[in-house]
Amino acid sequence: MFANLLVEMKRKNLSQADVAKALGITTRGLSKKLFGGDFKSEEMIKIQEMYFPNVDLKTLFTKT
Repeated sequence: MFANLLVEMKRKNLSQADVAKALGITTRGLSKKLFGGDFKSEEMIKIQEMYFPNVDLKTLFTKT
């Protein structure tokens, strides 16, 4: 699970649907990635640049 990403999404009031739309995937697809899957490096960079430019990429995508 990507707990740090989920916390940051909550802080910014971003829904999974918002992030999924930005990535061009379904909400279900994003949920699978958040809770056990993996993100492609391009997806991680896009999320970080679009929504969390002040959060370190490694911190944001540390699995717990």
